[in-house]
Amino acid sequence: MKLKCRICVREKDKSVVGDGRIKLLEVVGRLGSVNLAAKEFGLSYPHAWRYIHEVEDFFGEKIVTTHIGGKGGGGTELTGFAKQLIEEYNKFRKPLDEIVERQFVETFKKFLDEKVRCSECFVQKF
Repeated sequence: MKLKCRICVREKDKSVVGDGRIKLLEVVGRLGSVNLAAKEFGLSYPHAWRYIHEVEDFFGEKIVTTHIGGKGGGGTELTGFAKQLIEEYNKFRKPLDEIVERQFVETFKKFLDEKVRCSECFVQKF
């Protein structure tokens, strides 16, 4: 069993940054393309760009740089700010996942009758 809690920062009732957008940035960085990242996520290309622009607007920083296609091909790179944002977000995220898993196990242990895998512990039948 794996428990996952989603984080979403909202401003004026609009999602601006969270798990999904950070994952999108990670995929853009890995693939070097917003188009390919959008396809991997099942998003439209304009939708992926909208997410990127919303993150940029929220932080007031560019998070990607683009290179126009042609003979050498185009592409997209993450800025240093984006790489740092991803790194810090993942540092923020890791202990939250551990706390959520532990709290879930503690709260629902009487209902669980199979092994439950925590981030740093292994809890067997309760």
